[in-house]
Amino acid sequence: PEQALSPVSARAFFDTKKIQELIDVSREPPEIKFGHTFSYTKFQPSWVYVVGADISQGVGGDFQAAVVLGRKGLTVEDVAYIYTNDLKVKSYAFYTSELCKEYNSPLLGAEANSMGLSYLQELQELNYPHLYFRDEKMQKLGWFTDSKNREMMLFELAEALADGLLNIRYKPLLLQLLEFHRLEGRTGKIEFRSVGKHDDLVMALAIANQMIKDKKPTIGTFKPVLVEVRTGGMYR
Repeated sequence: PEQALSPVSARAFFDTKKIQELIDVSREPPEIKFGHTFSYTKFQPSWVYVVGADISQGVGGDFQAAVVLGRKGLTVEDVAYIYTNDLKVKSYAFYTSELCKEYNSPLLGAEANSMGLSYLQELQELNYPHLYFRDEKMQKLGWFTDSKNREMMLFELAEALADGLLNIRYKPLLLQLLEFHRLEGRTGKIEFRSVGKHDDLVMALAIANQMIKDKKPTIGTFKPVLVEVRTGGMYR
């Protein structure tokens, strides 16, 4: 730990001055439900919303993180979170679906690892309407993270924060951003990771930032429903 945090080997990945400015004006979410669902702002019809999620076992030390971002014009801000380590995946998917209904069930992306896929499959069981697929045929569910696109999404997140295009108010996330560093590994390769206990909120935010880049607003989404009406002993 001493070596990882030393000024020689540790380099903050995100703009610490900008993050500290955001910490100074950060505030507690005005609405908290169930002890793990936090909301800053209500749904606005002209805004674009997306959700990024980083999923673990959810029991014990690891946390599950879901970040809802909203965009108006060029500016993006955090509007809601679900952050906990005492729910199993099935329950976490349920609470995610319930929160997202308040924002018109926006596009949702989660990392396509074992727990992430289980989470996305639970959302499918709940008929969540806007899950992210990484292929045009919509057969590959979830955001696939390898070393190349992980660096890409982190660098693009760092640029958005440094340029003031992404406003974050949730202090636990801001503190995780401060703990995210460039570190020289044992082989000499540069690694991008947290020197703290958790980076789940950071990764959820990075996925959400990718989701929202080219997303267009959807107002008054209409979903056709087949209704059977019984008349004269027959259905039509």
